[in-house]
Amino acid sequence: MRCERDGLLSADGTDSLTRRYAKYAKTVVEVGRGERAYQKSMGHPLEFMPLTDPSALRVGDTLRVRMVLLGRPVSDGRFHAGSTPSSATALRDTSAARRSASHDVAVTTNGDGSADVLITRAGLWNVRTIQIVPAAKGSGADWDVHWATLVFAVTDRK
Repeated sequence: MRCERDGLLSADGTDSLTRRYAKYAKTVVEVGRGERAYQKSMGHPLEFMPLTDPSALRVGDTLRVRMVLLGRPVSDGRFHAGSTPSSATALRDTSAARRSASHDVAVTTNGDGSADVLITRAGLWNVRTIQIVPAAKGSGADWDVHWATLVFAVTDRK
């Protein structure tokens, strides 16, 4: 985790706030047909747990995913999902990335922390969120900022 002190005053007006932040990434890559790794927790403080196999998704399918923060499902949690076409140019071209982002969707989890993402096109998909929680007492920070990303590829093959 990285700590930053910013210019905001604490609630009692005596000092600036300190926030710690960390980023957690999970990438799903299919290798063979053995044990399915997507079902395993990475043990990150914040992570997306796919409830359907991302490597089996095709355009028109639905990814079911659960957001977990500090070991508990996040109900009413918000995240974004979107894709970039599977071309080398699209992955390097910032204007292509901006155009792709215009197709992103905002999603909210239900009571058990899960939500559905409709797979609308082939490409490299990115499911992402940021969650901010009070830091533990004595940690040296006022807030912990957690970022999580789930990345997987969707092909257009049938």
